[in-house]
Amino acid sequence: MKLRNINPLGAVDLPLVGRVLEPGEVFEVDDTLAGRAPSTSVDEDSGEEVHDLGSGLLAQVGNFEQAGAKDPLGPPVPTEEWSKAQLLEAATRRGIDVAPTAKKADIVAALTADATPAPEEDQ
Repeated sequence: MKLRNINPLGAVDLPLVGRVLEPGEVFEVDDTLAGRAPSTSVDEDSGEEVHDLGSGLLAQVGNFEQAGAKDPLGPPVPTEEWSKAQLLEAATRRGIDVAPTAKKADIVAALTADATPAPEEDQ
């Protein structure tokens, strides 16, 4: 499974993969190590909420997310249809430094640029 480092501290040393992960870096791990994100569901019999704390790296909300997964704040690619608060939250979660006074178009541009893969260098 492919995951992305969204740790707000930036680069993080992850001994489980044997290296330092850069901010926003996508890396691959097996499904067991990736685990699952925390979730809440309703028990059909009792009607009570059941909280699953998750497991593995995906249980570390705010540190790792599944790469290519739909952003829970809106459509997969940020657009000006998102509220400014949603855009700022997405930028924060992805480790992108954006001023709270920035215009929505500028925040979308920063988020879109961050999602664009870097061009491959000729060797």
